Order: sequence, then C-alpha cells, then structure tokens
Amino acid sequence: MGKAAVRKTNTLQNVSALKILLNAIIVRARTQPEIMELTGLCNSTVSRWIRYLHVSTPEVRNLVYIYEWTRTGDRGNWAACWKFGYAMSDAPKPKALSSGQYSKRWRARKVKESQITVTDKGIKHVLK
Repeated sequence: MGKAAVRKTNTLQNVSALKILLNAIIVRARTQPEIMELTGLCNSTVSRWIRYLHVSTPEVRNLVYIYEWTRTGDRGNWAACWKFGYAMSDAPKPKALSSGQYSKRWRARKVKESQITVTDKGIKHVLK
C-alpha cells in the first residue's frame, strides 16, 4: 500500500491570519464581511477562525463572542457582529417578524409614501 497524502499547512500564514483577525475585532465589533474587507482574508479563513475561537465547552472558553446583531437597511438577514472577549455570552438573536407585523409595516410605508389632499368633495389620496 502507498503512503497516505499528508496535507501541509503554512503555520506562519495561519498565525499571521489569526493575528490580523484578532486585531480587527479587538478595536470594535465587526461583521464577517467587514473583517474580510479589513484584513484581506478570504471567507473560509475568517469562518474557520471565528468558529474555532467561538467554541465554548466546560474545558475551553470562547475568545470571541457575538456582541450584537445588525443588518444593512431595514431588510435582509441578521449578521453577527463579533468582538474579542474571554468567556463572554452571546447577544440573543432578534426574533423574526410575524406576517401580521410585516403587513402592518408595509401598510405604514405605503401611507407614508402617499400624499393626502383635501378637496371640496372630500379627501383624495394621490400616490407619488
């Protein structure tokens, strides 16, 4: 039988990536895309290190935690903002809106976009 392929890892590159990532999140809480943009690391590298540093077991405590949940604009998925902190607990993820809450928000936005004019025959709604 032949020898099994041994995967070589670049230890210096891994340590440098970890140092850059930790320096980025020590300054302030950042989302994963912000970390990628700031450090120049790829998505898989950032995900791997965040997952590794976030593990919390009775023997090993986490080094990073979810500081808050944010999203760009008023729509879209919630993104975790990661921050450096030993054995800190994560911020709870916001609950999804119910369909009734989505409808209420949509109707409120439509009323805000409409223009109400008063005429001698009553109220007239004119959409912009």
